[in-house]
Amino acid sequence: MKIGIIAHLKHPIIAPFKGGLEAFTYNIAERLVALGHEVLLFASSGSCAKLPLVPILSDEHYDPNTGIRKKQHDLPSEYIAEHHAYFELMTTIDSHNLDIIFNNSLHYIPITMANTVRTPMATVLHTPPFYELQLAIKKEQENPCVQYVTVSQQSAKNWSTLVKNCKVITNGIDITSWKFYPQSATERYAVWFGRIHPDKGLHFAIAAAKKAGIPLKIAGGIADQKYFAQQVAPLLDDSIELLGLCDHNQLNQIIGEAAVALVTPTWEEPFGLVLAEAMTCGTPIAGFQIGALTEVVTEGTGYLVATGDTDALASAVTKAEKLDRTYIRQYAEKHFEIDHMVEKYEELLESIIAKSDISDALKKIAANASQSDDPTQPALQEIEWLREAGALTITLPGAPLDFNKGNTPELLQLLKDVGKANLSIGRIYEGHINALHLVHLYATDTQREQWYKDAEAGMLFGVWNTQAG
Repeated sequence: MKIGIIAHLKHPIIAPFKGGLEAFTYNIAERLVALGHEVLLFASSGSCAKLPLVPILSDEHYDPNTGIRKKQHDLPSEYIAEHHAYFELMTTIDSHNLDIIFNNSLHYIPITMANTVRTPMATVLHTPPFYELQLAIKKEQENPCVQYVTVSQQSAKNWSTLVKNCKVITNGIDITSWKFYPQSATERYAVWFGRIHPDKGLHFAIAAAKKAGIPLKIAGGIADQKYFAQQVAPLLDDSIELLGLCDHNQLNQIIGEAAVALVTPTWEEPFGLVLAEAMTCGTPIAGFQIGALTEVVTEGTGYLVATGDTDALASAVTKAEKLDRTYIRQYAEKHFEIDHMVEKYEELLESIIAKSDISDALKKIAANASQSDDPTQPALQEIEWLREAGALTITLPGAPLDFNKGNTPELLQLLKDVGKANLSIGRIYEGHINALHLVHLYATDTQREQWYKDAEAGMLFGVWNTQAG
């Protein structure tokens, strides 16, 4: 596939990452390239040069220490600059001849303009709903053309008023890059890491650590200076250590040697990569019962309490310290492996491309319906359009609607769409799919191998049913 990844422009896509979205974008781009796909990453100019970068916004005035773009008298505001960067990209993106747009921007422009481009689009909803994105999705849903996906069941629920039955692919991390620490450091401490921002509730973690009588190490950049000055700085004392942004190895050691990781979001956390990273190190969680934390943190990996209850959080720290770190690591290995996540996204993108090709074929079939209804003319052209679009092989092993992967709702919708374009063609196509399903269910391995080869060669299958006598 030729994949165009649209990145968030708040920060460059480069380590040390400012947040989970930057880490996600880096990892998914790197791994899709490793799988042999041609990838273009539309991101800001300061992003990692090892990635297949197509810069769409200059980082000349970006301050990596504060994560803020310095305002210049001769430059538009950050908001307007991002608007124009995405607008220019979307007006030219078809010229890249992409198979799919993989939108991770969290910006309204790519969604608003999705109906103006030929290339199909998948959009990941990485955050809870917010005003600009809600308006864009509401407008796009009037003529739907975007496939949405999000990172947890809770996030899907949060978006459900706008996006019905949103697909969920849970986040993953590179487990092998995180060293496991079977024991915490002799000198007991807790860790909090991430963006220092009101959404992440660091002040609650500090208060709870003090009540639990445990020193706290804080790793992360200040994303909101006002919040830091007003609610965090006044709480700092000798028991609190500010470490700033750390590289991967430093962060791994800091998390791994901690007795417990405090995770204290105050918003509807859509997933929380910090949870997966801490668990991979073997470090138990003490956190708030909000957003997707209730999905990610399960029995034996940590304790969750009501949001804002620092007394209960202090008690959770004491209990979490006693959990089995080996079990926590094993749980992370089973549930947060990045290769599984990438495989799911790869399958999703392939299925969207297939649907787009089939949609184009169905438009031609519908436009030709009056001629193909002539009983003296075989529907050769219509079947050829379906063949070219991949519809005749769409249920074979490894294909987007592989019978082995439980895609019944999507398959039924496809049969309905073909019948809607042309009922006669729909009946022929249904016979083809039914025949392949019988092969899938009842054929021997030898028969299955031969008939799948026949299908891949373009043969049309059918089922003929009659009564004896």
